[in-house]
Amino acid sequence: MNSRFQIFRARSVVLSVLFGALLGVGLIAPLHIADRPPLAEAMNLTSANTSDAPQVEELPAPALASVEVRDAIFAHNPARYGDDGSFNPHPRVAPGQTASIDTVSDDGVARRYILHVGANYSPAHPMPVLFAFHGWKVSPEDFLQDSRFSETPAWNDAIVVYPEGLAGAWEGAPYAVGGEGADFRFVRKIVDEVDREYRIDRNRVYAAGMSNGGGLATAVGCRMPEVFAAVAAVSAAYYFPTLGGCIGAPMPGLYIHSTGDSVINYGGGIRHGAAYYPARVASDFQAMRNGCRVFDTHVSGFPGGERFVYQGCRAETQHIRVDNRPHVWNVDPVVPHEVWGFLSRHSK
Repeated sequence: MNSRFQIFRARSVVLSVLFGALLGVGLIAPLHIADRPPLAEAMNLTSANTSDAPQVEELPAPALASVEVRDAIFAHNPARYGDDGSFNPHPRVAPGQTASIDTVSDDGVARRYILHVGANYSPAHPMPVLFAFHGWKVSPEDFLQDSRFSETPAWNDAIVVYPEGLAGAWEGAPYAVGGEGADFRFVRKIVDEVDREYRIDRNRVYAAGMSNGGGLATAVGCRMPEVFAAVAAVSAAYYFPTLGGCIGAPMPGLYIHSTGDSVINYGGGIRHGAAYYPARVASDFQAMRNGCRVFDTHVSGFPGGERFVYQGCRAETQHIRVDNRPHVWNVDPVVPHEVWGFLSRHSK
């Protein structure tokens, strides 16, 4: 059995387990066998970069949150959603400016984030918020430069937040140093702080991230659907905890990964002693949560790769495969525009 078929078999087995779990809690409807493509076609969607791909038994189904947990989250303080009309007439960061903000988490840990306020901010019009999560050991200042959101309309039309991970890491990865849930609480705290200073649109809060930060962007989409309207992940590290505890609610998602990524392989692998999901399996899992027909995608061109748009979804879900590019955010110059274009068209 060649390595390419092993990866396809791993993807098929994992998807069967995930599908059963999601079907069991009523998050998706049954798929028909006609929705599945021929074997050869499905194999073409897998990565050729499979040298360290985990075996089937190393890919357990993520644990899903119960319906009770989902209902409790969405019942909590419904006044938080939408526009509450509150703002500081003299905010600490003026429109068009960028500053580093120090804060203290609920558990007493000093933390920091960079805040950029779009030049078009006006209390007369609630502004969306974009979280941009850096990769492992990358500073928020560096990711501000690398992400190139400053070259997109987001720089003028949104409040962009670059949080800093503890010791340069985000939870879900094996090297993370924060306790379980610490980064989720940190994100909630930032949203509340920004909301007190500015008139923001709580229905248009977005998350994007690179590598370890892409894993966190995916995770907040899973566990915080009452906060985020859409998420985007680039070259994301999908360690098992990043897909665990997902809430049963539609979450638009864009997932971009390169087959030439030697750090986080497209076909999955083991890094820092922990296994991570293949990029396409992680995208398929999110598509299942969104009620998509996972084996039915519309395929179109993308610079240096292909775009797969899942069909029949309750929330838009896309996977973009870029060929033979390294582990970087800018796998193609269009990526920041692609990410913001996707995110900005969604609202809760």
